[in-house]
Amino acid sequence: MRLYSIMRDFIETADCLNLKYFTEKYHVSKRTIQGDLSYFMNIGERNGFKLHTIRGKGYLLEVTDSEKFDRFVAQLAQQHPTVPPDTPENLTAFLAVQKDYISMEETAFHFHINRSAVKALIKEVETFCRKYDVVLEIKSHYGLRLKKDNLAFTTMLAEMLEADNPVLKLYMEQSLPVFRTIYPFLIDQITESRQQINYNELKTIYIWLGAIALQASLLCLPEERYRVKNTPVDRIADAVFQQLNKNAGLNFAAWQYEVFVDVVRSNIRLKDASLDISDQLENHIEEFLKGIDARYNTKFTDDENFKKMLSEHVCLLVSRSHQKVSYKNSMLHEICIRYPLVFSVAIEFSNMLQQLYGITVTQDEAAFIATHFAGHLEKEKREKLMRFDRVAVVCSSGGGCAYLLKMQLETIFPQQKIQTFSFLNMDELESFDPDIIFTIMPLNREFHIPVIYIHELLEPEDLVAIRQFLSYDCIQNFQLSDTLSKFDTLFSRRYFQVRKAGSYKELISDMAEQLIKDDVVEAEYKDSVLEREKYMSTVFFNGVALPHPIKLCAKKSVISVCILDTPLMEQGKEVRTVFLISLRKDEYGKYEEITKLFYKLMQDRGSASHMAAARSFEQMRLILREVEATIS
Repeated sequence: MRLYSIMRDFIETADCLNLKYFTEKYHVSKRTIQGDLSYFMNIGERNGFKLHTIRGKGYLLEVTDSEKFDRFVAQLAQQHPTVPPDTPENLTAFLAVQKDYISMEETAFHFHINRSAVKALIKEVETFCRKYDVVLEIKSHYGLRLKKDNLAFTTMLAEMLEADNPVLKLYMEQSLPVFRTIYPFLIDQITESRQQINYNELKTIYIWLGAIALQASLLCLPEERYRVKNTPVDRIADAVFQQLNKNAGLNFAAWQYEVFVDVVRSNIRLKDASLDISDQLENHIEEFLKGIDARYNTKFTDDENFKKMLSEHVCLLVSRSHQKVSYKNSMLHEICIRYPLVFSVAIEFSNMLQQLYGITVTQDEAAFIATHFAGHLEKEKREKLMRFDRVAVVCSSGGGCAYLLKMQLETIFPQQKIQTFSFLNMDELESFDPDIIFTIMPLNREFHIPVIYIHELLEPEDLVAIRQFLSYDCIQNFQLSDTLSKFDTLFSRRYFQVRKAGSYKELISDMAEQLIKDDVVEAEYKDSVLEREKYMSTVFFNGVALPHPIKLCAKKSVISVCILDTPLMEQGKEVRTVFLISLRKDEYGKYEEITKLFYKLMQDRGSASHMAAARSFEQMRLILREVEATIS
C-alpha cells in the first residue's frame, strides 16, 4: 500500500522529496522509508525510471521509458491499492462504517500507520465528531466505536458524503452497490409527482438518502412501520424507501423516514408555481445594482435577462424563507473560493434583503445568488473581447507567419475583421484603422491603441493569457512574455513573513494593518476584511486561507503572504498558509485567475504541505509557479 502511495508522491511533484516528508506523512521510521526507496532504486532501471539522490535536497524521480513506467505503476496499483490519507475526517469515516468496536491495531493496519499515530489522531477525531454532537466511545480491550442511532450521525454522514469523502465513497461502492440504481428511480418519482427541482436540490436529496441508507445498513434495523401521508412528498419518500428495501434489503426507522420527508419537502416545489415580483422588490434590486456598477464599472443594470432571473430567484427565496425552508448548496465552498468578488457582492445583496424584507439568507443561498452575478460577469468578459472590431497582425513579411498568427487569433476574435501586415507597410496599417495591434517586433510609428507584443508562434497557453488580459477594463501596451508568470507582480518580499500567531483574527488584522500603514490599501480595509470573515470563514482546505475584503478598497494590487511556523485552528480547521488578497477596483477581473491558482494549490495536499514548509520568499514563489504550470 505504502509503496504505491510513495510512487504517487513522486509522480505528483516535480521537486525533490526528502526522508522527513515521507516519515511525517506515513508515520513510519526513517529506516522503513529508506528500505522502500532502496527497493525502487534496485528495480527502477528495468521498469523505466531512475530515483536520483540529490545531496541536501532528497530524492528525485526521472522517467526514462514512459511505457515501461506506466505499466509498472499500473501493476503497483493493483498490488498495493491506494490507502486514503490518515486525516481526522477519514479516520472518522472509517470508524463510522464499522458495525461494532474496532481496535486501534486494526485501524492502524487499515491506514498503514502505527498505533501511536492512531492515538495521536483520536483527539482530532473527537473534535471533529463534537461539531455534530456525535459520540465517540473508547473502551479498553474493545477499541473505538461511534454511536450511530441518531440524527446527529445521519447529519455527519451527509456532510461527509457531500464532501466526497474517499472512505465513505469506497464503502458505498463495495457494500451498497445497488444504491446507484436509486438515482434514476428518484428522478422518475419526482417527475411523476409533477414536482420541480434543480440539480443541486436533487443532489442534496440524493446525498441525504445515501446517508440514511448507509446508516440503516450499519444498524441492521428490524422492519418498522412508518406513517405515510397522502402528499406528493410522502409518496416520493415511501416509494424510494420501498425500492431500497426491495433491492438492498434495508429497513428504516420511522424517524429516518420523517427526516427524509423533511429533506424532500425542503428541496422540491410544484411546477409552474406563480411568481409575484413586486415593483418594490424590482426597484430595490435596481438600486443595488446601480451601486455595484458605479463601484466596479460593471454593467449589471443593462442586462435585462440577468435582472429577470435574479428577481425570480429572489421571489422564490423570499417565499422559502417565509416557510422556513433553506436549500443546501453543494458548490458553496468552490463558489466562495473561485468567485470571491461575486460572493462578496452576494453577501451585500443578502444583507440588503435582510434589512428590507427581514429574511435571513444562509451562506448556501448566498452562493446561489452569487452564480447569477458570476454568469453576468462572464457575459461582460465576452463582450469586452467584442470591443475590438478591427484587429491588425504585424509580422516580418506579412506572409505565412502572419497568416498562421491570424488563424490562431481567430479563435479569440471569431467575428472580428483580422488583417495581416508586413512591418514595412505602416501606411497600410494606419489606413486599416485598427482597434488593437498584435506584433512580433517594435513598431516605428506610434499608435494610440493597445499594442500587444507576441511571439511568431503562439502556444495554447499564450492564447489563454491573451484572452484573459483582454477581458480587463484597462488595457495598455504589454509583452506576452510578461504574462507567462501572471502573478509575479502581485507578490513582494516585503509582504512575505513566517511567524506565530495567537489567533486567525489577530493574524489577518496584523497583515491588514501593515498594508494600511504602507498606504497600499484604504483605511477601511481591515474592517472590510473582518466583516467578510464574520459572514463566513475564509479558511478552506489543507491549511490554506484566503482572507479578502468584502469591498475592493486597495490602492495597489498585492497579495500578502504569511506562513505559520506553528499551525493554528480556526473553527475546527487548521491554518498553515494565509494569502491576504488586495485588488484595485479596476483590476477585479484578476480575481478569477488568482483564485484559480489558490484553488489548485489547496486541492493538492502535497503542494499545500510544501507551501506550509516553505521558509523563504523564493521557495514560496517556486511552489506557486509549479502549481501555476498545472493550470490549463
